[in-house]
Amino acid sequence: MKTKLVLAGKSKTEIVQATALALDKKELPVLEPGAMCYMMSKHQYLSDQGMSWHPHLMFFIPGDAAKSWEPICRARRFWRQMIQKNG
Repeated sequence: MKTKLVLAGKSKTEIVQATALALDKKELPVLEPGAMCYMMSKHQYLSDQGMSWHPHLMFFIPGDAAKSWEPICRARRFWRQMIQKNG
């Protein structure tokens, strides 16, 4: 959708408005499992403690992401604690 609007010569404001309207009307297609986006902005914001982040990919997965990532997060917490405890 955005590409078509850009190629049609629409302004940034018109593109933002058209996208917001399409979202409100639920006219945008549902992302398919495995869809991804590139996060490449130098102006990414993580927190007040951090600076900008590095470019990366984000993958969209159906369902509850927290459930599917929980074993990995639990393992990372364990190893982080072990490293802090043992130096």
